[in-house]
Amino acid sequence: MCPDLSLANVQVPIAKEDGKRIWEKLSEHLPLFALFQSDRASRIRTQKCRTAMKLAVATALAEPGIQAKLGEVVDAVRDKAVELAQRTHQTLTKIDLV
Repeated sequence: MCPDLSLANVQVPIAKEDGKRIWEKLSEHLPLFALFQSDRASRIRTQKCRTAMKLAVATALAEPGIQAKLGEVVDAVRDKAVELAQRTHQTLTKIDLV
């Protein structure tokens, strides 16, 4: 049997550097919940659903695997944009010389 651990709640200020780092590490392991109500069309309920879906999308986008995939997309778009800009610049340079 385990002896009494004398556990106590302690407030850790997250505004300080160590507190912020501790919270960031702890928050990675906390479950995320999004409660919303889906019913007949209503402006109030529709807004609640939108808010819950925004939270769901934000949570999904925050996952490291999805962040890596998004990074790949960003890199691919950047590469294509730079390639197009370079080709355009080369073409404009040729026109300027003629």
